[in-house]
Amino acid sequence: MTRSFRPLFLALAFLVFAAASSHAQPPHVHLNRFEVAIWPEYDQPAALVMYRGWLAPDVQLPITVTLPLPSQVTAPSAVAKRGPGTGLLVAPHTIESNGDWNMVHIQTDLPEIRVEFYMDLTTDQPSRAFTFEWPGGPVIDEAFYEVMQPLGATDFSATPSSAPPALGQDGLMYQREELGPIAESAPFYVQFTYNKTTPDLTASALQPVTPIPQASLPPQTAAPTPQQQSADAAESANDSIWIVVLPIVFAAGLAAGWILLKTGKEKSP
Repeated sequence: MTRSFRPLFLALAFLVFAAASSHAQPPHVHLNRFEVAIWPEYDQPAALVMYRGWLAPDVQLPITVTLPLPSQVTAPSAVAKRGPGTGLLVAPHTIESNGDWNMVHIQTDLPEIRVEFYMDLTTDQPSRAFTFEWPGGPVIDEAFYEVMQPLGATDFSATPSSAPPALGQDGLMYQREELGPIAESAPFYVQFTYNKTTPDLTASALQPVTPIPQASLPPQTAAPTPQQQSADAAESANDSIWIVVLPIVFAAGLAAGWILLKTGKEKSP
């Protein structure tokens, strides 16, 4: 290769390498909204943690979304995806260890993702505390958290909070808080404490709503069908006819009997 072509060759090689490198970069992950729901002592003597994420409209699908999991979580209990008008579907995923955290890589072609897992919760003492840490992840436009207060718990307190817990539609108390935007790789924390002296789980204490027994309802008369209405009308008409005809027939019978009786007397000697 002559010296005159060597700079041109190096420039072309650099451009090819740069293009290949940029193509190899993972696609941009941007969450429009991300929610963390924590239900302590719900159906296990542990803390059920749920991630709910919605990808931003500008995200190109399909995509792989990477979210952090505590190191104690080696396998989530559920990883799912969902789109508008569809139910939850199992989402393919892999788990990768990354120091103090495990990373779940979720493959999705739908804009909503879900992850569920359990974290240890010390329940051998009446006073109980829990801290959830988000070490950082994708860009989040709106972050939100929810903590369910266990049944039988007292002195419940959660931070950060700007208002006291509120009653949910299921009759349970919830601490809910908007956290605002979270920058890429920026952490946030959710902490709560409460007292509880029983081992009862919230799910086992929830009872389905019992419908009102049919016997206790006032009897309902079904509306007559057109066929029944026609039959009833015909029956009523027949009853009216016989009310008029029967007296006439009875009177005619009496008259005939009187005539026969008189005729018999006249013929007798």
